Amino acid sequence: MRGRPLADAEEKRATLVGAALRVIQHRGFEGASMRRIAVEAGCTTGVLTHYFANKEDLIEHLIQDMFSTIDAWQTEITANGDAYLALQRILEAPMAAGEHSEAWSLWYQLLLKARQDAALAKRINVRARQLNRALERLVKEDQGRGRIRNDQTADLLVEMVVSVAEGWSLMAPVDPERFRTERCHRLVHSVLEGLRPVAESGLGR
Repeated sequence: MRGRPLADAEEKRATLVGAALRVIQHRGFEGASMRRIAVEAGCTTGVLTHYFANKEDLIEHLIQDMFSTIDAWQTEITANGDAYLALQRILEAPMAAGEHSEAWSLWYQLLLKARQDAALAKRINVRARQLNRALERLVKEDQGRGRIRNDQTADLLVEMVVSVAEGWSLMAPVDPERFRTERCHRLVHSVLEGLRPVAESGLGR
């Protein structure tokens, strides 16, 4: 029982964070007041400020959580050294948006906020470049093994895949008919086929 108060505090923080995510999903950062978050969480603003000093403190906590998740995901998808599998995971990530709508809404809001916040933009860009460099290393290794086309540089191939994923991650939530799951699977397959050596893919014929 000695550890229970700490567990209770962590559970309460998780509840408050979940409430904040839901409010941000519907109202954005600007509309996510401490009062609205407290109402969503079913508590008073006093309880909320016991765990988070103010709105900025809460948003920073959300940002850190998001970045920690991104860092862990990057490590996971690049761990086995398979460039195709890693790039497939990149392309399929937007299809999970419906399963994690609150987290994806936070990501969209962060991108909007970063347009006016140079410090936040820098933090996002650092992680994006880290991911790209990790993917480039895998692609170069597979180019050396003859598994990936080498008529284009690794950085351009990675940028192509990442740009495709970023593009439909933004559009899929607003045009679900265009980005149906079945069609997205075909798109993923098509993009990955374009990475194969030219003779193997048949693109050279």
